[in-house]
Amino acid sequence: MAVASVEDLTGKQLGKYRLVSRVAQGGAGMVYKARTAALKFPLAVKILHAELANEKKNIISMEKEFALCKTLRNTRLLKYFDLGKHENRPYIVMEYFDSFPLSKVIRDREKARQLQARAHTIVQHMAEAVIYMHLQGVIHRDIKADNFLYNEETNDIKLIDFSTAVNAKRGIISLLDFRKPSVVGTPSYMAPEQIKCRRPAITSDIYSFGAMLFEIFAGRPPFVGESQNEVMTKILKSVPPKLSKFNPDVSPAFEGLVKNMLAKNPEQRPHSMEHFLSSFSRMPIFKG
Repeated sequence: MAVASVEDLTGKQLGKYRLVSRVAQGGAGMVYKARTAALKFPLAVKILHAELANEKKNIISMEKEFALCKTLRNTRLLKYFDLGKHENRPYIVMEYFDSFPLSKVIRDREKARQLQARAHTIVQHMAEAVIYMHLQGVIHRDIKADNFLYNEETNDIKLIDFSTAVNAKRGIISLLDFRKPSVVGTPSYMAPEQIKCRRPAITSDIYSFGAMLFEIFAGRPPFVGESQNEVMTKILKSVPPKLSKFNPDVSPAFEGLVKNMLAKNPEQRPHSMEHFLSSFSRMPIFKG
């Protein structure tokens, strides 16, 4: 989603929140580090781009994200505190986590090696985030390295961005979500059934988690191409490459587990993230 121009709101006061620095920018909005007189610790404020506030669906999307996330409480997820508006632009106030996206680590060869050395703990923490979310009935629909924030000093990691998430348990998957079926997610990590606009299920998140694991250890997603359509066609029709082709040090057991997560048929994947974690915790990632 392209945005023609972006106003820097650093220094602005949004209600009781003073924006002190911009920390991230995406297609839908910007994230700022913020302060408030009542609290000694910083917060994060995500605000919708001005150009997108003209469409009601974008405002509804942020309101749904806050409604879904405000009751989620887990150390592996960012806490959501408040929802407000600034000049008709909705903003969400969240926990501030000093970190950077896991994708940035993967792109740095030295940092990627360090990450792989700590992989058992980090992958366990990522899986715990998804397990908690699924137990609440939440399906994320955009699991990827960009949506995990990582602090390399503390080895802490948190799952973010629930803008495309739905909650089947509480009936938040509504007719609105399916009246006009559309592809939701990031192509390189999308399960085949997501591309086909099938009803969301936890097995789609499991596929995406497997694609992310493949990227962590291979340095690239399982399917790549020169266009999104090419990537999605490969996901639907091609056999995933072997992980060991890109990283010969991975163990056969771990390679097999990732392969199962990338199965075209959801019934052939681990049936839950608990099932995945149970298998993962008992196997070596690397040979020897």
